[in-house]
Formats: sequence, structure tokens, C-alpha cells
Amino acid sequence: MASLKGLGYSGGMDIAQLKAFPLFAELPDAALSHIARGATPLAFPRGALICRKGEFIQGFYCVLEGVVKLAFLSPEGHEKIVDLVHGGSSFGEALMFLDRPCPLYAQALTRCQLIHVRKEAILPALDRYSSLARQMLAGLSRRLHQLVLDLESYCMQPAAQRIIGYLLREAETHEGQTREVTFPVSKALIASRLNVTPETLSRTLSCLSEQGLLKVEGKRILIHDVERLRDLGPR
Repeated sequence: MASLKGLGYSGGMDIAQLKAFPLFAELPDAALSHIARGATPLAFPRGALICRKGEFIQGFYCVLEGVVKLAFLSPEGHEKIVDLVHGGSSFGEALMFLDRPCPLYAQALTRCQLIHVRKEAILPALDRYSSLARQMLAGLSRRLHQLVLDLESYCMQPAAQRIIGYLLREAETHEGQTREVTFPVSKALIASRLNVTPETLSRTLSCLSEQGLLKVEGKRILIHDVERLRDLGPR
């Protein structure tokens, strides 16, 4: 692991850095000071492993900037992406509570800035501050809900509907008749996340483009007709 200092950041962890992260935004300074003593700022170059399968991470990670891939390999060496964690989100909380080794690996897909918060620092704060406990529980619940939806889509939906569903979810943050979706990583990684082949993803996007529903410009997808796309998406 490389420290933030090694990539142009000052060492140490102050409460202002913690308070900027959504999970800790509502905590008083006294609680932040305690957590900061058990928190370590980290930086990873693109492609670096953050943790390996089988490791005990002794806490959890907050992603300040960048994209982290959570994935595992089959015995044949095929990669399956479980999640892509973006800035403002965290991962590893469930392992911290269960005190179990990591069942997958985490890798930086871009240059990433993270905070590792040790278990000994966060558990007393969870006991004392209900708002922090609710925030962490809400985050775990959202991820569990998304995993259930993903499992349903893998089992029940054809590939095209999974791809359309992803585009519609990403487009929700934009307004207007034409909405833009930008893939945060390569199309091959997006395909793995959706449990389809890269060729299927490309064919589906081309088909939707031919129907006038969207336009593909590299990683940028311009959706021209959200309602028509929704009619073709998952029910």
C-alpha cells in the first residue's frame, strides 16, 4: 500500500478529511478525533491490489476518489466482477463485523484515494452514535438489496434487459430529454459486472443505436428517448 504522502498528499489523518466523507458527516468532532486516530489515508495507482482473497482487512475502506473493483476468479481463471465501488462509498464493513477473511479481491481500476478505518476505532463510535450506526446499516442494506436485484436479473432477465436496466439506473441522475451515461471503466468491465460478454454488450448498444434510442461515443452513451428505452427494459 502506498501512502497519500507518496503521491503528493500530506501524511496523517485529520477530522476534516473524515468529515468530508458522507458516512462521518454528522458526527461531532470528538467522535471524529477518536476515529481519526484509527484511520489511515492510502493511495493506490491504477491496477494495484488493495486486498487479496483470504486476507483479514481488520476494518473497512472508504473510497474518497477513484473506482475500486470487487471481484473473484473462477478455478479456470475467469474473472467475475461483483461490484464497482466509487468515491463516497465504502466496502468491507460486513467482513469487519463477521471477523471473516475477504471472499474476493479489491483492485484499483483508477488512481484511488482511500481511508482504512480500523475496527478498534469504529466499533466504540457505533455503540455511542446511533446516526453513524444507521448510516452504516443503510449502506449495507442498499448493497444487499442491489445484490438481490442482480441475482434476479442474472437468473430471470435476458442480457439485453440487463444492459438496458443498467443504462436506465445510470441515467436517473440526469434530467432532460437526452441523457448522458458515461461508463466509469472499460466496456469489458461493465460487461462482466452485468454478467454478459463484451460482444453482447457491443451488439446490444449497436442495436439500440440503430433504433434511434441512443448514440454511442466511446464510453459516452447519449440516450435520446428514455421512455422508449424503459419500455424495452426489465419489468
